Amino acid sequence: MPVNFSLKKTLAKTFNNANKKANNVYLKKLIISIYLYINSALCFANEYSIDYIIKLEQTFNKLNSEINILTQARPVTNTNIALFYIKKKSWNKIYYTLLTNSTDIESIYYKYILYGISLQGMNKNKEAIEYYNKVHYKSTYYATAQINMALLYKHNGLNNNSIDIINKILTNPDIVITKQIKNHIYLILGYLYNNEHKYIKSNEVFKKIELNSIYSSRAIIGLLLNAIELNDLKSLEKLSLTLIKNDKFDLPGDESYLIKAFSYSSQGEHNKSIAAYSDAINHYKKRIESIDNIIYQFKPLVINEIINKHIFVISDNKIDLLEYFPIEFFNHYAELIKMKRTVSDLMGKNNYMYYSTYELHSKYSEIINKLLIKKLSDRSKYLMDYLIQSRYGLAVSSDLLISEN
Repeated sequence: MPVNFSLKKTLAKTFNNANKKANNVYLKKLIISIYLYINSALCFANEYSIDYIIKLEQTFNKLNSEINILTQARPVTNTNIALFYIKKKSWNKIYYTLLTNSTDIESIYYKYILYGISLQGMNKNKEAIEYYNKVHYKSTYYATAQINMALLYKHNGLNNNSIDIINKILTNPDIVITKQIKNHIYLILGYLYNNEHKYIKSNEVFKKIELNSIYSSRAIIGLLLNAIELNDLKSLEKLSLTLIKNDKFDLPGDESYLIKAFSYSSQGEHNKSIAAYSDAINHYKKRIESIDNIIYQFKPLVINEIINKHIFVISDNKIDLLEYFPIEFFNHYAELIKMKRTVSDLMGKNNYMYYSTYELHSKYSEIINKLLIKKLSDRSKYLMDYLIQSRYGLAVSSDLLISEN
């Protein structure tokens, strides 16, 4: 399980550099917007204790075993519990939770990675690297261990070390890498090159990320940052249109309306920028109203679609909750829906088994519902900020158009 890649320092540095060389207030506000969006993904859930969540997971496995849906019931192992502690940054608890014997070699390698993450959290970087290096290159977890080590170097300012490690992963045919991990690696590498001011090289890497990947929007954000640094206004316009077209459910798609208007303004095309800022204002007003109506309806949210088990589509909003809990939690939430149906078909609804399954599903749903409301509320605040910036941009573009005529 790779450590989440934090873009906070990368974008903060980009923001500071832009402030030094750019006089255009739109550019500064634009970078702030992108920085805040990425930074918002670094928070952790405080609404529920780890013990409460683990208890729910244990109850799930007991029910799962009793109903006999699966051929093999999967218990809440110490490794599973450690994943929840990682999400809450309870580093000491991770380390001591894993102090048990394992015989399966892949399980041992997986534990080495969790040990490394725990030691990193306790600022014992040398010891963490030792554990990452224990993972054999033929293991399915080797790439994950190397990515974590690259990120460790990155967080210590050793970007070139990180780049070397990642390029070795990508060029070694013996290393097992899934498509999703490969896209994630390209995302990390792209931002590392951006941080080293190698913007053209960064662009080359970002463009290797598949458009249908969950990382595509963040890659486009990276391309936008590079376009700003290279003063490539045409690319800025084109990329913003791509985001509008391909990511209408997520915040980068919303951001693209402001970026599109900014690109026209920067090229001195004031008629187009006025139209684009007007479109952005209308878009943000509708989006804010829509989200506020969802939040303040005071009843459980209607989930239109669930993507990859952890991305929830609510009306016209796509929300990823993987930052809060490990994927196992969302796998179990999906299984509970099947379990309710199975018990109902086999035994009806008037029995203890159905009641227990229904109650557990309700508890999972309550947690997910509250986290979705929290994320929607945060999104509404960002949209309000974009609305304010769009109104300001419209006023400036209108003044410039009048002054030129």
